[in-house]
Amino acid sequence: YIESFNYLSIYLTMSLFIIIIITTIIITIITTLYQLLKPKKSNKLNKHSTAKQVVDYFGSGRYLQGKTAIVTGGNSGIGLETVKALAYAGCRVILCSRSIEAGY
Repeated sequence: YIESFNYLSIYLTMSLFIIIIITTIIITIITTLYQLLKPKKSNKLNKHSTAKQVVDYFGSGRYLQGKTAIVTGGNSGIGLETVKALAYAGCRVILCSRSIEAGY
C-alpha cells in the first residue's frame, strides 16, 4: 500500500511539473507572437513629422482643453499647420499675422 502511494505521489508530482513547463512554454510563445504581430507605433519624431504627429505624440484626444496658445504667422505654412494641430487637440488658439487682411 505504501509503495503504491509513493508511486502515485511521484506520478502526480511529475505530471504537475510537466503541466507547468508546457504552460510556461505556451505563455512564452503567445507573448512573443503578440510582440511580433502588434502594430508598431513610431515613438520618434523627426524632421518629416507633421504638426499633428507632434501633438499626437504628447497625448491623445482633446488633452489641451482649457489651454491657450498664441501662434505667430498662423495664416499660412507651418504656422497654419500648427494652428490646426493645436485646435485638434482642444487648445484655444490665438492667431497673429502681419495684417488683418492676411489673417482672414
